[in-house]
Amino acid sequence: MVSTPPTSGRVPDRSTAAVMQVGLSDNGRQVEVRRGERLQVKLAGAWTAPVAGPVGEGAGLQVLHRDSAEGSSAQGPAVAMFTAVRVGLASVVAFEDVPCRHMDPTCARPQAHFELTVLVIPPPGMSAGPLPVPAP
Repeated sequence: MVSTPPTSGRVPDRSTAAVMQVGLSDNGRQVEVRRGERLQVKLAGAWTAPVAGPVGEGAGLQVLHRDSAEGSSAQGPAVAMFTAVRVGLASVVAFEDVPCRHMDPTCARPQAHFELTVLVIPPPGMSAGPLPVPAP
């Protein structure tokens, strides 16, 4: 579900920015968000907290800032909220974190992998420059 994107040329603040929500059914997909918008990743079951990293050209630059995250073995869904802070390409990843993988001996169950590619584009009427990274 995507809320209506902002129509002005200014960067929306985090409380009013559009939020795109994705989940396990989006595994392997590419989604597009505008700089300043937020992305919520919610994975049902036992998963590590999703993390993001830049991909390709400009891979040393932060494209998505993780605002919050939770998730670990058997403690409910893994959820992370990201803000798109720079135009570019990022990858969001998480790994299945079932309790038996933390036991001795560990289970032989293969570990599932979630990956989402995120293309961040500029808002209408704005350049591709970065947003300031929010303070922790």
